[in-house]
Amino acid sequence: MANITIRPEHIVRAPWKDTFVPDTDIYTFMFRRETVGNMPPNRNPDRVAFIDGPSGKKITWRQLKERIELLSRGLPKGMNIQMGDAVCFYLPNHVSYPTPISSNRTQQIDYPTALWAALRLGAVPSCANPIYTAHELVHQLKLSKSKFILTHPAFLKSATDAARMVGIPESRIFLIEKGNSSGYLTVPELVRIGKSAPEIVPLRLGPGEARNKVALLNFSSGTSGLPKGVLITHRNVIANVCQISAMEKGFNMEEQVSNGCLPFFHSILSIVSLFLIGTSLRSCRLDALSIKCGCRCRRPTILCPRCFCPRYPQVSPVSHHQIQHHFPLCRPTHHASPPPPHSP
Repeated sequence: MANITIRPEHIVRAPWKDTFVPDTDIYTFMFRRETVGNMPPNRNPDRVAFIDGPSGKKITWRQLKERIELLSRGLPKGMNIQMGDAVCFYLPNHVSYPTPISSNRTQQIDYPTALWAALRLGAVPSCANPIYTAHELVHQLKLSKSKFILTHPAFLKSATDAARMVGIPESRIFLIEKGNSSGYLTVPELVRIGKSAPEIVPLRLGPGEARNKVALLNFSSGTSGLPKGVLITHRNVIANVCQISAMEKGFNMEEQVSNGCLPFFHSILSIVSLFLIGTSLRSCRLDALSIKCGCRCRRPTILCPRCFCPRYPQVSPVSHHQIQHHFPLCRPTHHASPPPPHSP
């Protein structure tokens, strides 16, 4: 093969300057920026972090951080989850799925709480599609070598069936909230356990470790064959957030509201909704009515417009022209849209 000389004019560069990517872990990047040089300041701790669309329940960054730290202490004591353990997140965007919120129930916004608590502990979340059948979930559990499963009561049967097939004890299944099934610890209970548990030694990475340290073990959609595991490092996530922030100069992400109607288990959406935006507004269900109510009441400026699920025909497709037509109070200025899901 002939030698090829690469000249500077052969290199295609983006119009933006090179982006500084902090050499740290995700939790530090999100909540302890004062410990890392050359970084923007932490978010205003009293600013709202998440809003549950149907109920209007809000949680601030201060409340969220406190809950994350308590849960990260409760996970080792209550579930014996240790640094390096893979935890399968088999649940929808929490809180109010799949039934309407009852006024006499205390609702929490705990998908991001649990995700960040696992990252602080040094565990590896492996986020799964909650509409997977038990056999589909088995494939991900085996490849990810998950030792624990976090799920929602509505998906408990599939979770326990899959766990049985791969040899995960039922004692290693815990729930995002209390359901009709007894005998399973819940995230709120683990938060309470964390109040009396000793402080953990949180994950801290040495110089250069973020480049190779796996943070998330998510899976592709399986368009060509079975889903493939994707190793997402701490630096991958932080770099994506820094790149998007650099591209959006003049558009203050910290002051925006994102309609988090698409699933947090999706890698792109987790970055946009969980790591990037100042506030994420979440609809409880992936349907036009929920999104319509959220848009009218909360006025998001960033919307994920292409949301539909082929397995549930009653979920209506929602697109930008429908949003503009049906939701005149919602004028999203930015859009984030992953590829459409693969039909089964």
